[in-house]
Formats: sequence, C-alpha cells, structure tokens
Amino acid sequence: MMGSSLSLGITLTTPAFFEPAQVALPAVFIEHFPFGFWLVDVLRPRLVVSLGVRTPNPHLCFLQMAAHLGLPTRCVAVSGWDGDRAGRQPAAFGPAFNRDDVRACEAVLAPAATACREFTPGSIDLLCLDAVPPGALAGEVLDAWLERLSPGAVILVHGLDAPGGADLWRVLSARYGSFPFPHGEGLGVLAAGAQIAAPLRALFDPSCDENMRQNIQMAFARLGRDLKLARTPKAPQTAHALETAAAAQAEALRDAARARVEILATESARLRTLVREQAAQAAVLELELLQSEGQLLQQVQRMRSFPWLLRQMAKTLYTGLRQLLSRVAKLFGVRTATYVLAKNRKRLEQSGLFDPVYYLRRYPDVGAAGIDPLTHYLDHGAKAGRDPNPVFQTQWYVARYPDVTKLGENPLLHYLLHGSKEGRMPGPDFDPLWYLSANPDVAAMGMDPLAHFLTLGRAEGRAGTPLVHAEDLTFLKAARRHTLELARFAPSPIRRIGLDLLPMDEVAVVLPVHSGLEETRVCIESVLASRARNTSFGPLILVDDCGPEPELRAYLKQVAQSVPDVLLLVNAENEGFVASVNRGMVAAGRRDVILLNSDTEVCGDWVDRMAAQAAADPGIATVTPFSNNATICSYPDIGEGLDLPAGHTLAELDQACATANAGRCVDIPTAVGFCMFIRRACLDDVGLFDVDAFGKGYGEESD
Repeated sequence: MMGSSLSLGITLTTPAFFEPAQVALPAVFIEHFPFGFWLVDVLRPRLVVSLGVRTPNPHLCFLQMAAHLGLPTRCVAVSGWDGDRAGRQPAAFGPAFNRDDVRACEAVLAPAATACREFTPGSIDLLCLDAVPPGALAGEVLDAWLERLSPGAVILVHGLDAPGGADLWRVLSARYGSFPFPHGEGLGVLAAGAQIAAPLRALFDPSCDENMRQNIQMAFARLGRDLKLARTPKAPQTAHALETAAAAQAEALRDAARARVEILATESARLRTLVREQAAQAAVLELELLQSEGQLLQQVQRMRSFPWLLRQMAKTLYTGLRQLLSRVAKLFGVRTATYVLAKNRKRLEQSGLFDPVYYLRRYPDVGAAGIDPLTHYLDHGAKAGRDPNPVFQTQWYVARYPDVTKLGENPLLHYLLHGSKEGRMPGPDFDPLWYLSANPDVAAMGMDPLAHFLTLGRAEGRAGTPLVHAEDLTFLKAARRHTLELARFAPSPIRRIGLDLLPMDEVAVVLPVHSGLEETRVCIESVLASRARNTSFGPLILVDDCGPEPELRAYLKQVAQSVPDVLLLVNAENEGFVASVNRGMVAAGRRDVILLNSDTEVCGDWVDRMAAQAAADPGIATVTPFSNNATICSYPDIGEGLDLPAGHTLAELDQACATANAGRCVDIPTAVGFCMFIRRACLDDVGLFDVDAFGKGYGEESD
C-alpha cells in the first residue's frame, strides 16, 4: 500500500526531525532549523559563530542541537553590524540567550570589523551570516573573517533575498562550492574549507543531478514549513476577512473567465479570417483552371488537322493541368484539415470531456515530450486507445460500438456528437440514461450527463451507475461477496470511486512497538520493502514504548540509524498504545497518518491505495484495508484468526484483492486499528485519541 521516498543523495538523519525546545518570534530563520540541526549533526563543529543578531534563532538552532547531541561545541553570537559600541546589550541578546533549559552561551558585542580579532585563525568550523547590510562584509573585513575558518569550515548566508545577502552570495559562491535553499528568505551554503565532511560533499558536487538537488531543497523546505506552522501563532480569521477573501477569489475567477473568453474570441476571429483567405485563394486557382481548360480547347480546335502536333501540345497541357490540380488539392486539403482540427479542438475544450491533468498524469511520456495533451490526444492518443478522462474508456467504447471504428471517427468526438444523444455508455462505470433519470436537475439543465459528472457530479458525491439493486446492502453482505478466484468475481453493488486523482499528499506511517522481536522485524522489513512501490510514502515513525525486550529496542535503534526517513521516538516508561500513537501522530506534522500494528505484514502499493481512497472524497475520515485477521475487515471471509487460503501467498492474496476491488469501497461502522489511515483534517476536527478513556488498552478506533 505505500510510496517511494525522494532520492536525496544524502542521509536525512534523525536530528533533521528534532523538535526545538525554544524559538524566538517573529519566526525568522525557523524554516531553516531542520537543515541547521542536520548540519550540526554531520559537521560536529568545535566552534560556531553567528554573525548578526537581527534574530537569535540561528544561534538558538546551533546551540540546542549541540546540547541535544552532547557535543563540546562552543557557540558564540556576534552583534556584527548591529553591535552597540557603547557596550550595552542589543535587544536580540535578551533572555533568549540565557535560558537554563537551552545552554550557556557567549556573546560578543562589537562590529564585524573588530569582532574577528576574538577568534584565532583556522578555528571557526561553522560561520552563519544573517541579514548582511550592503558593503558590511567586503575587502579586508571579509578576508579577515575568512582567515578564521578551519580546513573543513562551512559558511551559511541567510537573507539571499535582500541586497546585502545577494551581493555577498555572488562574491562567495564564485569562490567556493555552493548550494542554495530558496525558501525562508533564502539560505546559501558554502564549502569554505578543502576538507569538507563526507556527508556534505553531495551538496557541492557539480555533477549532482538537478532532480536530486531539487529533492534536497524540497525535503528541507517541507520540514521547515511544518515546523514554522507548528510554532507560528495563527491569527483568527474574522467573518469579514473570510468574506473579503471569498469575494477576491470570486473576482479572480471572473477575471480569468473573461480573459479566457477574450482569447477564444480572438482565436475564433483569426480562424474565420484564415478560412476566408484560403477560400479566396481556392477560387482564384479554380478560375485559373477554367481559363487553362478553355485555352486547351481552343488549341485542340485549331490543331485538329495536325495530329502529331496536337498530341505534343495535349501532353504538355495535360502535365501543366496536373500540376495545377495538385496545387489546388494540396492547398485546399491542408487548409481544410487545419480548420477541422481546430474545430474539433474547440469542441472538446468547450465540452469538458477532456481532462488534461488526468491525461498528463496517466501518460507521463506526453509531458516529458513537451506536447500539449489535447493536441497529442487528437493526433495520436485516440488512435493508440488512450483514455481522455477517468470515465471514458476508449478501447472499451470502440469494442462495444464497432460502427465507430468503421466510420473512422475519433471515439470521444463520436460520443460528444452522437453517442451521448443515443444513450451510449462511455465506459462500464457510467450510464448516461440512468444518470439523467436519477438526476432530473441535470436533465433540466440540458447539459451532457458525462460532462456534468466529470465537472460537478463526482465532487458532489453523485454516482454514475446504480449503486444498489434489489437488496438491502449491509457491510457484511458486501464483504462476503469478495472471493479469491477472479474468474468467479461478479459485479457487486459496492460503491466504486475513481482512483485517477491528483497526486496524493505525503503519508507518515506510525508504528508503536512494545514486544515481539520476530513479529516486529517481519513487519518493519515488509514496510521498508514496499517503499519503492508507493509514491506517497513519507517518514516511518517508530515509537519504542519501553518494552521488556532489550534485543527489540536495540533493533529499533539500529533501523533508525541505518535507514533514511526513519524517526525513532523513545518513551521513558511504558505509556501504552494510545499515548504512543498520539505521540507519533504529533511528530508526523501536517501529514496524514497510517497507524500500523507491529505484528502486521504489508506488500505492494498499500499506502497509495489507502491514500487514493481517502483523497477520493473530502468526507472520508479513515480508511481500513482488508486482512486475513481483521474481524469485520477479514478477507476472503469474515472471522477471527483466519489462515491464508491454501496454496496462496500474501502477495497473491493482496494482488487478487487489489484487482477485484480496484476503486471500490464500503462504508463501515468503525475503523479497525491494525492498519488505519487517518486524514489530518479528521485529527484537526476531533483531536487525538483519549488517553484517559482508553488508557493502555485497545478499542481506540471507536473514539
């Protein structure tokens, strides 16, 4: 059920996910805390200097991580260009730098030109420059600071969006290897020393793949964004503010619609002018043809008594006529084809039946080639049997209605011009006649039923085919219809949804562990093995609930240290399942989460399937998959502790279920906690699990 992690080229260690004890507001530099934590972990600096104290946050970042890792790092904040020469303490050097729960630190109150004398040459391992005013670091002042850097030193320049930071970045990036982060006012990283630590070299490798660089930037931007959202107070939105925002959004939509209408009107006028010009050219050529034919007849009449000369003249004129006719046919035919193509394109654009986002996601080769999706569909896609939207199935349509192939028409255009009016189905999951009878308001609008379903009906929760036939469907009846043998699988009234949606958000998997080394090892290995099959797989969050098995706890620590994107949370004492998963869901930030029992095995694209089901309807709060041992969600039959069907593996059972139930779902009275997908919007509405009510026991899914 799950997705592949980004290819970063670096190991994203646990400190990148560290939750700081203290940050200062306003939230300047907070978006770069994850990178700063990670940098301290891989660099292990002896001396860190933060030059410029517009905000104490850079200094707090390095200070807290050094304390967390137990490093003997000396952290010094220098007032730099903001320093008070009279010796008074700047505002930014207030209580934030003197908290017992952070760590003792040093402050130098002096301008940059003189403060560098406080440090010996070759001693600074990490130098952070914040909000550099234009010209503050140049010439001899800059050279003096660079002499203080160690052979493995790294420089951070914060504030690349400001003129001073941008000027300094241009100077230093021309001298040293560099890596920029565009988010959070911009942060530049420079390899100032010749002996850069091995984990950092991928950042400055000139042969580094551009996609890998973008993935690194995106990964730290996401972590920083989540931290900033969690630490920045949210201003309450008044009813007036919401109304103003809605009005502005509506006006923007109206402006976009008006602009689109003007573009279409201009294009229509251009095409009409082009058609008139080509018609005039064709008329001129036809007149030339008639004149040539008249001249030919005159020549024939005059030379009827000279057979040999007549034959020669006829041959010459015939060749000329053929060339002229070829010109007429070529010009008129090409222009006609251009006009027809433009007309068909306009029809599909106005119909709403072609979904360019779906087409590009379903067929990535079109986007990779840089071809307009509708142009590709009209020229090649329809002939190759490609589908223009999630409902219209091209190959199914031409197989069901062979007259379309005989006519040689584009299947979607045939449906638009003829098939819809004739009640033909665009695919097995949509019946236009039933849709109009079930939705009289659509029939009253006179709108094409498939276009209404794609643009409005699906989002409103309307069905494209009858959901229930002649029986009262309960969950248990629906579940018992599933069978392993696909040949015997019959269509059921279980609700079907389309899974071809926009890309899903990243999902965090929370796995609480108390005991059972072998079961836990099998579970974690199956989760990690499935990463490559799942595009929405985010971090794996392991929660060590202080169990009785030292070998198990050591194994969890080993996994967290050796596998990227694995975060280990350790409870100081046994707190139970409910409190442990609550802690994991908080660590997941703003992501959706999957709660997974440690004795569960997974395979295939399990995360992607659950995420797609959740994304299909904003009203879905939780998703539970089938299992061979999940009470009401057991498969292929309901029961407790069922073994796998004889002769079948877990992967075969998963594939059979995925094939037979693709896009299908059933409402259930309660989720089942062995593997439960929970949307972040649901957690925002109802909160975390009730620790007081459920304690260390189970049953929390009924909360």
